Amino acid sequence: ACLALGTYGAISLTIFPAFEEFEADATMEAIVRVERVMDADRLTFETMLVEYAHWNDMRNFALGKRPEFVEENLNPDYWRAIGVDYIFVFDEQGEVVWSTDTAMGELRPVNPHELLEAPLTDKHPLFSTPPGTDGVSGMIRSHAGPLLIAAAPILTTYGEGPPVGTMVIARKIRASMIE
Repeated sequence: ACLALGTYGAISLTIFPAFEEFEADATMEAIVRVERVMDADRLTFETMLVEYAHWNDMRNFALGKRPEFVEENLNPDYWRAIGVDYIFVFDEQGEVVWSTDTAMGELRPVNPHELLEAPLTDKHPLFSTPPGTDGVSGMIRSHAGPLLIAAAPILTTYGEGPPVGTMVIARKIRASMIE
């Protein structure tokens, strides 16, 4: 029994701390790796969004002047192929002009107020683009799980305003994204 206690004491003082330190280091490395991947995805996502949000055709659609815009430009297969699960177009007052869930290769309306956990008010960060930036992006909680999300004001093709609304795209965060 004394030998077992002595062995346990030696292991507790030498091996367990080294193992705990190794686990902590490995965990931190994994966290840094995931943060880098998510940050790169976030920047790519934001760039894709701005190409559509800063476009005269999108601006006219948000103003109700171009209803054919969806059929001509928002093909669900394309959006799903680039990893966009949800698309929302809001007007200046934050009311939904158009929305979709791109699953199943078809455009299906989705209510952002039911999808997102936090209420979408005019004070929501998605509707507040910081000065000197093209939009906002990050992660947000939803009833479908965590989402990578990007929002940009709807401006002219030259990125000029005033904004006539906000375009938002979102991707479900899947384990395969961070492996």
